[in-house]
Amino acid sequence: MADQERDNRPRQVIERKSYPPRETAPPPPRPPGEIVTQRDGNSSVVVTVLAVLVVALVVLILVFFAMQSRTNNTVAVEEPTPAASTQPATQPAQTTPPAPVIVEQPAPQTQPPVVINPPAPESAVQDTARALQDSKIQLAIEDRIQKEPALSTLDLSATVMNGRVTLVGTVKSADMKDRVEKMVRRVSGVRSVDNQIMVQPT
Repeated sequence: MADQERDNRPRQVIERKSYPPRETAPPPPRPPGEIVTQRDGNSSVVVTVLAVLVVALVVLILVFFAMQSRTNNTVAVEEPTPAASTQPATQPAQTTPPAPVIVEQPAPQTQPPVVINPPAPESAVQDTARALQDSKIQLAIEDRIQKEPALSTLDLSATVMNGRVTLVGTVKSADMKDRVEKMVRRVSGVRSVDNQIMVQPT
């Protein structure tokens, strides 16, 4: 019903009048070679932006020079000036710049690589023969230690590898340590002795 009341209202008609376009006089003819420029709203914006950028650049340059002069003044104040009374009046003042301080750091130390050369490959027969020979030497050493009454009560052991004997244990004196080493050197097949026996007097 509200729709019907709206439709029954009197309507106003607004007429728009259209006017004929204005006739403008054509621009005067230009001489040949003259540059034609158009003016619009964008050119004033560009000019404004360029002016702001130039002003900002000038301010930055001034700040830079102000900071440089402040730094130079600070350095000049910190440098000691030679006293005039310490130099004789007959000598002219020498203005030599201070020698630069050179701090050398040591080169980094690198450890050379450790090279372990494995023993040359040997046949199984040679390995077995050496192992048997080492076992014989070790048994002979242990037998001699057990037959010595002064050494049989001590905690001594011998390890044999390729005829090289390593002695480990403790004795009561340096004389006893030397005595054990001499006894081991007399065993047949011993090439060298590494005596690591500790002396602990009681």
